[in-house]
Amino acid sequence: MPILRNIRFKWVISLISLSCVFTFTLPSTGYCDDWVYVDRTHQFLYYYDYTNIKINQENNQIKVWIKIKYTEIGRTFVINQLKTNKLNILNIDKLSYSLSLHVIDYKEKIFTILSNEFYSKSGVLLHIVNTFSYGWNNILPGNIIDDILNKIIEDHNIEK
Repeated sequence: MPILRNIRFKWVISLISLSCVFTFTLPSTGYCDDWVYVDRTHQFLYYYDYTNIKINQENNQIKVWIKIKYTEIGRTFVINQLKTNKLNILNIDKLSYSLSLHVIDYKEKIFTILSNEFYSKSGVLLHIVNTFSYGWNNILPGNIIDDILNKIIEDHNIEK
């Protein structure tokens, strides 16, 4: 019987260990857990942050974080663009995704970007570009901002 107890004990310890691994390695329920998939291209995958979106129906504006995950082709493209713009970013080879804070006027169909943040796969902030002078831009039918806006309008039941 000592062998049977030993096997049961090892099984219980294994189960507890496995539970601990899942508890501590699964994503936490902190900031920005609720990324909603919108679309993808051969370069990028697009998401918006469902939880922290701010919708102001009085002035017809949405303030939303947009996440862009890079495919290998997209990552190479973005790194080359950053280098072309003379941005020397430490650990740029670890680039994995970006977060950008957008304000979208859904009646006028215009948007501006307040900030772009570049991150490694492990979530380390590599670089921030504040774009307060970016200005307002038209949302062209069928582009990714139009797709994101339509998804937000659908998900949050906003009247156009």
